Amino acid sequence: MIIPDVSPTRSAGMNGAVFNTFGSVAGIATPVVIGYRVQSMGLLNGARVYVALDAARAFFRYLFVVGPLHRPGEPAPVAPKNLLDPMAAR
Repeated sequence: MIIPDVSPTRSAGMNGAVFNTFGSVAGIATPVVIGYRVQSMGLLNGARVYVALDAARAFFRYLFVVGPLHRPGEPAPVAPKNLLDPMAAR
């Protein structure tokens, strides 16, 4: 689990609750958006495109926005210089 590992020790529960709140909002909004797209287009393809684009957006945000994960107050982990060679960090 990522949330307890990267949250400050005293606020891991609150951060988990906020994380779950946004997950629940997405669980409510996604069927509404899919239903609207299916109703307006008459096809399920619009819904599939929405889900695929949303997954791609999340993937790229995780790659380029999040960065290395670490608990606040602790040093960030050092990535290997050559990502293809795991022994390069030693």
